[in-house]
Amino acid sequence: MPFPDKLLTDVYWSLAEPVPATPLDLFEEARKYAAELGAPDPSSMLRASLPLADLVVRCRWDVRNEQGEWIKASKQHRVVGVPGQLTGADLLWEVHVAFAGEVGPSDQHFFEGFERLDEGDAPLYELVLGS
Repeated sequence: MPFPDKLLTDVYWSLAEPVPATPLDLFEEARKYAAELGAPDPSSMLRASLPLADLVVRCRWDVRNEQGEWIKASKQHRVVGVPGQLTGADLLWEVHVAFAGEVGPSDQHFFEGFERLDEGDAPLYELVLGS
C-alpha cells in the first residue's frame, strides 16, 4: 500500500508557539490558533488516524554560520505510533516537541504540512515550513 504524498497540509500551526504538554493540548491550541487566523477548524484532520504509524520526519531550516552566511540546518526524528491509532495531533505534537527548540526562533516556523520524500519500512517525510 503506497503512503500518502502529503499529510496535514490544511492545518495551520507555528513551531514558535509554546510546546503543548500533550497531543490533546496541541489539538485545543491548534483549534484556537486557526480561529484567530480565520482559518478552517483543523479538528477532523487532527483527530483522524493516519494511514501509517512509523515514519521519519526531516526538518530543514535556515541558520547563520560563523561567517554570517545563511546555510541549511537539518535534523531527523522518527515517529513510531500504534498502527491505526496515530492521529494527526499525535504526529504534529511529536514533531513540535522534536523541532521547536531549533525551528521556533527561526524565520521559517509556520507549519505547512508534510511531503513524502521516499518510501521504505519507515517512509521519509519532509516537514514543510514557511515564513
